[in-house]
Amino acid sequence: MTVKSIGWQCPACRINLAGEAELRCSKCNKSMVRNGRVLDFSELAPNLPLHIAAYLKQLYETAGEVEPDIPFDWRINHALKVITSKSGGGVCLEIGAGDGVMTSSLEKLFEQVYTLDWALSYAKKVEAHTQKAICLVGDAQFLPFSNHCIDFVVCTEVLEHVLIPTQLLLEIRRVLTAEGLCYLTVPNSIMRVLSRMRPTEMSHNSHVNFFNPYGLQNLLFRMGFEVIEAHTILGPRSGLRGMLAKIRYIARRRLTGMIIECLIKPLKDPWVFWKALEVSLGKSCKSEQ
Repeated sequence: MTVKSIGWQCPACRINLAGEAELRCSKCNKSMVRNGRVLDFSELAPNLPLHIAAYLKQLYETAGEVEPDIPFDWRINHALKVITSKSGGGVCLEIGAGDGVMTSSLEKLFEQVYTLDWALSYAKKVEAHTQKAICLVGDAQFLPFSNHCIDFVVCTEVLEHVLIPTQLLLEIRRVLTAEGLCYLTVPNSIMRVLSRMRPTEMSHNSHVNFFNPYGLQNLLFRMGFEVIEAHTILGPRSGLRGMLAKIRYIARRRLTGMIIECLIKPLKDPWVFWKALEVSLGKSCKSEQ
């Protein structure tokens, strides 16, 4: 494994990291910790003044230590089929790898795979389940990569967990190449409304954001993405009740699947929405180049 196979940046101050066995930020005076194929960037991540951030990090670390491996279910199988049909090799970044249930399959589709999770316990599981993937520990809202070095990003059921989803999307856009793709999925909050589920009945997950198909596409456009494809996925159904669910799914314009999936790419002009807003306000603002 060669750590310098791509450009690394400090996720806090954005200067290039230097070093061979150890990647170090000369400005922050902090280093990445390397152990085998696990690269721990958590010390370099910005320390956000958010009270819930430290609590959630500890929660995910504990989950990685005590939770059983994620089963290979229909959602993962579907995601891999889509990724296989769209992948063109190159460098892949998997955000929110968990215990690596998809990572070994991604290794067969791309020349190099980087996986990232907030918990060291999960990164160690991914290393054990894979052959060559480089397992990163860090905050997905502040990625340690240089600009435009990733060909494909996999971000399945992560956006609902992060505290600042707009920041994560901006980071994905920053690291993707001009023609790079991102496969992104989130749970569909419409199903929560239709099932009349109360907040107290959702205590089995750590979701802090909730998305519907229209709201997600608007968010992606504002964050500088072109939405190539967007669907909701119903999931397998059988018997009479399953048939009725499929009929309702079609009748509701296919908006009531359990999962929203999107294939997105960076817009050539990621500021197109904001420039239009400037015009409508009759004011010119300085934007990121």
